[in-house]
Order: sequence, then C-alpha cells, then structure tokens
Amino acid sequence: MISTENQTVILEALTCSAKRTVAATFPPFCGEEPQEVISLDLTRGDGIVGVISLIGTLSLSLLIGLPRQTAVGLAERFAGFEIPFDSADMGDAVSELTNVLAGRLCLELEHEQIFAQMALPTVARGEAMEVVLSTEVATRPIYFNSPEGVFWVQLGASQP
Repeated sequence: MISTENQTVILEALTCSAKRTVAATFPPFCGEEPQEVISLDLTRGDGIVGVISLIGTLSLSLLIGLPRQTAVGLAERFAGFEIPFDSADMGDAVSELTNVLAGRLCLELEHEQIFAQMALPTVARGEAMEVVLSTEVATRPIYFNSPEGVFWVQLGASQP
C-alpha cells in the first residue's frame, strides 16, 4: 500500500513526467508543442484511446485519449498520410503513437528515479466511451490543445 505522503510525491512526479513527455513527443510531427488546457472534460465520448502498461518501480498505465476529429488530424500528421477514423490503420497509428509516448515517458520517469519497461499497447475505439482507471494512485487527466485538436493524457500507478 502506498502511503498518502508517498502518493502526493508520486502524483507530482507522474504529472510532471507526463507533461514533459507530451512537450517532447509532439513537436516533431505536429510542428509545435501542445498547450495544456485546464477546463475540459474529454474522458467521455466519441473517440479512440491508446493504453499501455509499464512495469518496474511502479506498475503504471499510460492512456492517451483522442476525440474523433483530433485522432484523424494527429494520425495524418504522425503517419504522413490520411487515415480514416474507422479504419484498422487508425488503430495501428494510435498504437504506435502510444508506444512512442511510452518510450519517452520511460526516459522522463528515470529523472524521477522511477524505472519502467513497456508492455504492448491496446487501443479502444467507440462512442459514449468512458475510461476509468482502477489503480491505487492515478493522476488527473491532463488536457492539451494542439493544431490538430484537443486530447488528454493520464497515468495510473500502483506498487508492483
């Protein structure tokens, strides 16, 4: 069981690492750094979510949620060609984006003395979808605005 005091430290480290990860990952294919947006709730609705587990110092889950329009724009920028939202290629693009984010997150977490190895990503797509993290420690979703639209990133953690 993670103590309340340690939860606060872990949440801060995870939140900072997630923000640095997004800041470092998106500019090469988006052209600019996404900006954090405070007053959104995108964790429910029509879209696609990439999820990947990271195991090590903590057991972590990284989620990236993309509303339909954002997914189409980001996938095109990421892959270099248009990808229809309902295609299998969209799942592949979001899966690979999730992998890239997780790889960068592992580097960022090392700065916080949290070590992790990635598992395989999972992608879920749907309407009226709600993502619920069932973990001992979970960050709040962090919302971003990019030239391709809004999206969110969230981390959940527990002791291994």
